[in-house]
Amino acid sequence: MYSNYFLLAIVILFSSCFSSKTTDKDFQVISYIHNSDEIPRLGKYEATFNLDKSWDNPYDNVNEVEVNAYFALPNGIIEKIPGFWYEGFGRNLIGKDEHLTSNGNNSWMIRYSPKLLGDYKCYIEIIDRTKSNKIIRYPSNGFLIFTSNNSPEKGFLKVSESDWAYLDYEDNTPYIGLGHNLVGWEWNGTTNSRGTYDYDDWLGKMAANGANMAQFDFCETDQLEWTFHKDELPFSNAWKGIGKYNQQNSWKMDYRFEKAEQLGVFFRLSLLHWEDFDKETKSYPHYGWNRNPYNLINGGPVANVSDFFTDNSAKDYFKQYARYVVARWGYSKNILTYELWNEADGHDILWGEGNSFKSNQKNITAWHSEMSNYLKQLDPNHLVTTSFANTDYGADIWKLPTIDLTTAHRYTFYNQWLPGNFPQFETENFIGYLIESRKKYNKPTIIGEQALSAVGEAQMENDQNGDLGFHNMLWASIMQKALGTSMHWYWGKYIDHFDLYYHYKPLSIFLKDEDLRNLTVHKTENGIVRSYGLKNNNKAYVWVQDINHTYINRELPINTIKGQILNFPLDDGKYTVELLNTFTGVIITTKTIICKSGKLEIQIPDFKKDIAIKIKKTLN
Repeated sequence: MYSNYFLLAIVILFSSCFSSKTTDKDFQVISYIHNSDEIPRLGKYEATFNLDKSWDNPYDNVNEVEVNAYFALPNGIIEKIPGFWYEGFGRNLIGKDEHLTSNGNNSWMIRYSPKLLGDYKCYIEIIDRTKSNKIIRYPSNGFLIFTSNNSPEKGFLKVSESDWAYLDYEDNTPYIGLGHNLVGWEWNGTTNSRGTYDYDDWLGKMAANGANMAQFDFCETDQLEWTFHKDELPFSNAWKGIGKYNQQNSWKMDYRFEKAEQLGVFFRLSLLHWEDFDKETKSYPHYGWNRNPYNLINGGPVANVSDFFTDNSAKDYFKQYARYVVARWGYSKNILTYELWNEADGHDILWGEGNSFKSNQKNITAWHSEMSNYLKQLDPNHLVTTSFANTDYGADIWKLPTIDLTTAHRYTFYNQWLPGNFPQFETENFIGYLIESRKKYNKPTIIGEQALSAVGEAQMENDQNGDLGFHNMLWASIMQKALGTSMHWYWGKYIDHFDLYYHYKPLSIFLKDEDLRNLTVHKTENGIVRSYGLKNNNKAYVWVQDINHTYINRELPINTIKGQILNFPLDDGKYTVELLNTFTGVIITTKTIICKSGKLEIQIPDFKKDIAIKIKKTLN
């Protein structure tokens, strides 16, 4: 996607050749239509068409058929966009299961997002790989034309040019993410049998409370390519093995994307997941290497997980899969990042006898380098990352120039056995340690998975209102310079079950229209309260916490904190100080305070649990 860029002179040269393409009389384009002649800038241009010929595998662009569109932008640049095969469905909820029924709207499709204002010209090229690479062009002469008009959209996300710890929109306004994971099937929780109906609920509740970030995975029942099993969810019969993509799951992902776009939710998009490669041998939902279509016993190219990273055929299949993902969804400005793997180390349980992540590390790094480069060639509009279960892994991968941001996972139950020397369940200071440890890469960091315990029992039994682990990790991550909040793993059986979405609202109010770029982390502690803040010389954002209001100290009574004074180093002058209730979003009080001798003294009103403070120097 978007891989070929040429100057206007080359556009003119191309134009002179457009009518000379060889026409294959064996097939032709029929019933072409696009969604509109006028597309909002950064909106979705969608063209559908059919061919009077079919192929055994329309997803195989190497051996069967390749479809591309070429767009001439208003500035003369040419962009090449891959096309894809689409099948349409209608949805129904029968009991607790979503059922999709084909509506017969099957076609070839092109999706594209115009970034510039003005007139666009395009044409489609179809290469029949079964007919000696015969090419047809549509239209055979001239162009398809549409206009991109103005819209309020800010653009695709990128690493900030002014502060590498954050993401910006293309117009250079800042993005701060608030949210959690939403990846379908959940261990000992939701099965996602309700499919898109679950996402109507989940995404709607997130957006209503100011959350704007999630994770979607092409795994854990949402795989595009997998192996069929008769005793699974209704869409299981659409799995056809390697290199052939489940069109029911594809349609459901279309629905999720469009819902997220409507609600302003951005999402990490994970392409592979360790649980699809592990040693699990049971049936649904315990997917493992035994069911994986890359497995030789299922018609795949390799006999073990180690070979997945080195075998050329396996890599070619992954590239075909990545091309389909980019072709179908790469138009969306709401993709925060492609994530190549969810935990590429696989907890060291992926590997055969005598193998481990460490023994495969060089091959895994090489694979990430090749595949991130390939994704960037297909789609330079989006960021790329990966993830690991062990927070110490991945140093060589984080250094790759085509990996744009670092991610980290930590379930704090395991603190005492993992690096950092933090006690079990410690959350707030550990987050700061984790972010600080990634600074050497000069890339934004997102804590992509976090919870108290890996199977969810700690939070469900002892933090049902989310005031401890969930609430604290949101504020602690923002106030220690992550690109967004730590992303809680348990969405269905915890956040949704206990209706904890309201924890996002106060934070979204506090951060609305604020710019956190080019601030430094500032912490204080006096034995009663501790503060985590971001500051420069004339403004600060601070979260002040009762030092005992943590999950570790959950048995202690909740006391009213009285008589606390916060001294903050700032330039001399007059400041507006706003104090906010972090559980309701209500502004408690607003004060004007004079800073003298480089120290602003704030008398904090009595509070319970924690309080947030916004400090800004006034103009006069």
